[in-house]
Amino acid sequence: MLNVQENEYESGCRHLSIASNAAGKVIVCTECGRVHVAMPHVMLNLDPDDFDALSALLNTARPRIEELARIRLSCHREAGASAYRRAH
Repeated sequence: MLNVQENEYESGCRHLSIASNAAGKVIVCTECGRVHVAMPHVMLNLDPDDFDALSALLNTARPRIEELARIRLSCHREAGASAYRRAH
């Protein structure tokens, strides 16, 4: 659900909340087009091109992080199995 709200900090801006979850929310100014990414301890104020670049970066990183997590888990399992074999 879209939520339009007046910005109390910048005159003339009207913000539209376009997405949110536990990590934060994404808000777009319907007047100037800036994209705000709000998280508990940081707020990014991006132009649309920078938002696209950040989105592409995160989408590229995600599967690589997942692959690294699978490799680490596999290494831990192998190390545990080797230790078990040495003990028995």
